[in-house]
Amino acid sequence: MIAYLFPGQGSQTVGMAKFLYDNFASAKLAVEEASDTLHMDMVELLFEDPKNELHLTANTQPALLTSSTAYYRALKEVYDIPARISAGHSLGEYSAFVANEVISYADALKLTRERGLAMQKAVPVGKGAMLAVMGAEEKDLLQALADINGVIEVANYNSPGQLVVSGESAAVERLKNYDTQSKFGKKWKMIPLKVSAPFHCSLMQKAEEHMQTLLTSTDMQSPQAPVVQNFTAKESIDPEELRSNLIRQITGSVRWTASIQRMQELGVTKVLEVGPGKVLSSLVKKIDSNGIQSFNIQNLDDFKNLEQRLDFHER
Repeated sequence: MIAYLFPGQGSQTVGMAKFLYDNFASAKLAVEEASDTLHMDMVELLFEDPKNELHLTANTQPALLTSSTAYYRALKEVYDIPARISAGHSLGEYSAFVANEVISYADALKLTRERGLAMQKAVPVGKGAMLAVMGAEEKDLLQALADINGVIEVANYNSPGQLVVSGESAAVERLKNYDTQSKFGKKWKMIPLKVSAPFHCSLMQKAEEHMQTLLTSTDMQSPQAPVVQNFTAKESIDPEELRSNLIRQITGSVRWTASIQRMQELGVTKVLEVGPGKVLSSLVKKIDSNGIQSFNIQNLDDFKNLEQRLDFHER
């Protein structure tokens, strides 16, 4: 069985989906729809970014949704693909909802724009931070966080040995200086992330409340295929359950490792990253290097050769 994965913040690059925009009418229309819906020049933002604004959270989120939707629509246009079980990493869950017709593309564009604004406003710039932690056992990291004063929580369970924490800047700094060698017999590699806010932790409560108001009034339908959600790492086809978990993921952890493991339990043997980059397909290899094949699309040749590598009509 094939599953689709939709990337989140961090996968954005200037020029993403340009090769699709230039070659496929459906992808071009997706970008044009985004410009019209949000009253902004998405072509300029995606492909040129002259003002260096793509990295701003309020722009990054709808831009990535636009890019992933362009990928998905081009795949449907060329390969006539059926609906798939899918998952999206954080913001990518909105792309998965659009692909599976849970919410309309127009609604998702407006929601991701609001989500980006709300997440940026929730914590003053400089008061929050995120840190990637490599080489730590989950139980050891949780023990270390319990030793630290201040708000600091696990934001992402990306893969075994790759975790991300989020919280108050001072608390994150304390973790950076934590003596893991003495405590756990191993020095962890810790890398500060270039983000504008501490995502996926309790500091995002105001953003979650804002999105709850918006999402409660958003029309949602049953998906064409199950969506495995970040908050639960379980699949769902129930619109109200999907809505609730989409709201709760703003302060909740992204349970990506468990989500991929759940897909494997459901019979998934191949995953295709539907969007820019290869962050998610790389994580899948770390989660399960033997049982699941991962694919991504970097350029037009990759796109044209997909059928040779991947049988889209495999169920």
